Amino acid sequence: MHPRPRLLGPSEDPLFANLQIQLQGVLEQTSTTQTEYCFDFERLRHDGSWKIRSQNGNISLDELAIGASAARHLISLGCKDLFYLGANTENLRWRGYSIAAAALHCQAHLMDQHSKPGQDTGIFADGATAETRCLHILQTLHLQCPSDVLILGVDDGKLPTPQAPGFTRLRIDRSSICKAMLQLCKNPHIGHIAIPAAGVITRDSSEQSAIDKRIKLIQSYINTQLHQAIDVDSIALATHISRRSLERLCRQYLGHSPLDEIHKQRVALAEDLLLRSHYSLEDIAARVGFHNADRLRIVFKKIHGMTPTDWRKQHVPHIS
Repeated sequence: MHPRPRLLGPSEDPLFANLQIQLQGVLEQTSTTQTEYCFDFERLRHDGSWKIRSQNGNISLDELAIGASAARHLISLGCKDLFYLGANTENLRWRGYSIAAAALHCQAHLMDQHSKPGQDTGIFADGATAETRCLHILQTLHLQCPSDVLILGVDDGKLPTPQAPGFTRLRIDRSSICKAMLQLCKNPHIGHIAIPAAGVITRDSSEQSAIDKRIKLIQSYINTQLHQAIDVDSIALATHISRRSLERLCRQYLGHSPLDEIHKQRVALAEDLLLRSHYSLEDIAARVGFHNADRLRIVFKKIHGMTPTDWRKQHVPHIS
């Protein structure tokens, strides 16, 4: 058995209060002695960084890894142009951000009042002040989050709910911090434990609602224009969503590209006509927006693994 960790700090700090609750839960499942080992919680700067100090070692965020996680997450969502706005915690988050971006063949820029991010930009807004400044800059440039720009912050346990839909934050696992305190109690020779980000906080209902509206707008426009010669560019123009954002939204929330969504809806309409009419394949192809029957056959077989004719025979048995 090992000493029992005790956390000291400012009771008004939300993260400190949350850690005390988490620590109590961890201790209920752990055997310790009655001897207490004290840890001091300290905020290092107004915008969120912190450190937990003890006689045998310290616990803090892995600033370099957090920056790298931010870059990788934004790039995974299709962002090609990255900006960093924040307090530059010893420059480590910015360094991790820029190094990870470069490794993925993307350039990262420091953001200031003169920066002009365009559409399809990802911004790492590091801290409360950075988040507020970022939203102000986007407002002056008439850019929307998340349709034009994606913003990513860090959950430091102190920030209020994000001020805009589409605003996500890297998650810091509180239980990992408590377990780190136990590790230092067990092994005083560790010296220092760095806590990385533990993924991204799940989207809240307001953000998901904003995403749902855009997806429904995309699907509705496609549905009303199936008989026309529509393509990805015409969808982007009609819905006021940039092509890259359109591609990203469809792939992330529908699981396929905008072109695949066009094909999916056209094939669904073709299925209905195959079941309920005696139209030829040439007539059906024209009615659902394909250039010819051959194109209908190719797309239909890709989705169903059989030709429209074979599908019709299978689902309308009296047709031979």
